[in-house]
Amino acid sequence: MSLRDDLLPTLVSGYQIVEDHGLRQVRIIVRTRTWSSGDMNVGVPTISDREILPRPRVEGIVGDPVLKVGPIVPASAALDAGTFTPAMLNPSDAPGIEYFYVAIWPDGVERPYKLMKLTAPEPFRYMLEFQSLDRRMPF
Repeated sequence: MSLRDDLLPTLVSGYQIVEDHGLRQVRIIVRTRTWSSGDMNVGVPTISDREILPRPRVEGIVGDPVLKVGPIVPASAALDAGTFTPAMLNPSDAPGIEYFYVAIWPDGVERPYKLMKLTAPEPFRYMLEFQSLDRRMPF
């Protein structure tokens, strides 16, 4: 194992302490919708969710058109669940499968977002930028 792999569990423990004290209340979920016909919006969808844990910091408030989310813990052999590779955060297109993100604030409303940018500014984290998929109604 590398030094990076040795340090990641300690880093995750620190993130978990912040979450355990209720300081990160927004849930971020990677949602996959697979259509039975193999074509988008045709047939019956099968939905699978994977929550990003420990909960990342979210810069933005309910209703913002753009959110900055992170740090996300990179995948490592030293960690079991809750870690992600860039391919898991930004999957390639496949017929009949759509990927998007869902942000759930304490009010419980699911708000959909698409990934605009995935960066790795430091070895121990990924940062994400989302754009809202909500359809706005004019006043």
